[in-house]
Amino acid sequence: MPSAQRSIGTPRGAVFLAPTHLRWRCTILERGGLSRRLFIERSAKRWPHVNNMNAAQSPESRLEKTGVERPSDPARDLRREVRSLNNRMAGGPMTLARSSTRKRLGILTPSSNTVLEPTSVALTAELTDLSLHFARFRVTEISLSKAGLEQFAIATIVEAARLLTDARVDAIVWSGTSAAWLGLEYDRALCGAILEETGTPATTATLSMVDALRARGLRRVGLVTPYTESVQQRIVEAFAKESIEVVAERHLNFTDNFSFAEATDDQILDMARQVGESRADAILILCTNLRGAPLVERIERDVRTPVLDSVVLGLLGGLRSMSVDFSRISRAGQVCGWTW
Repeated sequence: MPSAQRSIGTPRGAVFLAPTHLRWRCTILERGGLSRRLFIERSAKRWPHVNNMNAAQSPESRLEKTGVERPSDPARDLRREVRSLNNRMAGGPMTLARSSTRKRLGILTPSSNTVLEPTSVALTAELTDLSLHFARFRVTEISLSKAGLEQFAIATIVEAARLLTDARVDAIVWSGTSAAWLGLEYDRALCGAILEETGTPATTATLSMVDALRARGLRRVGLVTPYTESVQQRIVEAFAKESIEVVAERHLNFTDNFSFAEATDDQILDMARQVGESRADAILILCTNLRGAPLVERIERDVRTPVLDSVVLGLLGGLRSMSVDFSRISRAGQVCGWTW
């Protein structure tokens, strides 16, 4: 066998001896019921096969018989460890830990969003059987310009979704509201592309919001956003195509996505109260970088109208796709108790 590597077979794996550098290293990979391999890097001279070695013929055994005290030898100690490991492997498979019942939700996030992640984690703090995993892609500007629209290319978002599948998530949610001005057919196509490319079911914050409204028969809404007048008008038109009428709206006229998170509680509360005067069936806080979720219960008390925040609805839609009971989420409004 070439001097670069020597392979020693075992009943359940192989040991590889590879002389390199001036030190020994030992790394055990894929223990348990999976294939077991042991990689050893060593210094000066090559050693004979350690697997199935006849202990009576080994240099160590001969020294033991003569009673001569052996000098400290890290190489010898490591060989013993290797031999012991091989013997344990030959004795049968190691016990595997039981597979976790924890659900993993992947969340696609605009790169400049600073609200979505901490809000989602806070809302699900009591769901100890759930973990959230985020992947970002570049979004910095919300406008109808070419640059603003190209940020939401389906291929770009699908690539971010592929990264989430490395974490073996059970479902993926696009927690953004771009379909509100691109049209909900955009989100439906995106979810189809994610499923086709990754094999993982997907939904979005906007689709979840529309599904929840339809399930309760709510057709007249008040709209609160940080967006510009032109984007707001596109949103009104997109909802109209879904048979949802925007009867009142307020917006902050911002374009920089990062700045949406800088809107104050008073600004959000004022806009919500103003649209609440229209006696809408529900109020929509539409933007996952707007700090609306912590204010939902307060607004519902003030205007006596259900409030649907897009961060909350994206999260609930993802949980719903995994059949996770989201009634345990508190402080996020009446919608958490809805069946849809």
